[in-house]
Amino acid sequence: MDSEPASAPSFLDAEWTFPDVVVLLSVPLVWRAAVAWFADRLTTPISLGLSAVLLAWQFLPLGLARFRRHPAGALRPRRRWYVEAPIGLALALAGWAIVVVLTNVLAGATRGEIPGPVSAGTGLVWLLVVSFFAVFVGPPAEEVFFRGFLYRALRRRLPRLAAAFLQAFVFAIVHPFPLLVLPAIFLLGLAFAFALEWRRTLLAPIFFHAAFNGITSAAAILWVLSAWWTTPILDIQGEPRPGEGWQVVVVVPGSGAEAAGLEPGDRIVGIGARAVASVEDAREVLAGRSVGDPVEVEFVRDGEARRVTVRLGRRPFPWY
Repeated sequence: MDSEPASAPSFLDAEWTFPDVVVLLSVPLVWRAAVAWFADRLTTPISLGLSAVLLAWQFLPLGLARFRRHPAGALRPRRRWYVEAPIGLALALAGWAIVVVLTNVLAGATRGEIPGPVSAGTGLVWLLVVSFFAVFVGPPAEEVFFRGFLYRALRRRLPRLAAAFLQAFVFAIVHPFPLLVLPAIFLLGLAFAFALEWRRTLLAPIFFHAAFNGITSAAAILWVLSAWWTTPILDIQGEPRPGEGWQVVVVVPGSGAEAAGLEPGDRIVGIGARAVASVEDAREVLAGRSVGDPVEVEFVRDGEARRVTVRLGRRPFPWY
């Protein structure tokens, strides 16, 4: 039984000095600058390693509080998890809807695209790995650092609103997302600080954050699966020939393209009565069609113009 009074000192009551803020905040800022500077040279293993280092560093305030013999019960009182979890989920649902609307408004679009660096070509295994860290590792680490440490440290020196805005700004710029998404991340930082002030426990923003990331991850996975199931492809690989069309390099064995008689070396000049010169042109033509639909393909072989009907295929399952 948890008989500890709710007013018992916790990690949220820890005292932080100005040097604490400067030193602990320097690593995330340097990390973000390095990621931006070396973005084109970072391989996936290096990116994952750097992310792991950052996550570990964000737990450092909790360890530092314990080292200084301060009661570091960041998640206390434990008996409230069943209250904070549904509240966090409700806040996450509202926050996710606002973020999607805001992102689309800023983009000048209404397509309901998933915010964040996720594309339809992202592999399912990679998404599942990222989702695990986004739901179970990232939220505790970031809430300990940005709300439990940074916000509370600023809160002791600045008015509440100023502290909330400043930590939200830092929270946003540390995330290596496109500029279009940063206003939404900033608002999330404000919302997480609000949850902490409202509920008076770090559990609140942790559950809020985890639920938000979980909803986003689930939406991204469903989006990738939907793109795989509904997006048709011509089952060929090629390269553009400026002013001449699109040169076929590979024809997928057993595909509709192979059955129609397309061969490597053919130069495609039209699909569905529209001229094409690149993969982008082909995607635009196929955008309104479905898997299994027939489409006319105009091509040139040995200087002779030809036309065949190709049944559109489905892209391979996106495991990786």
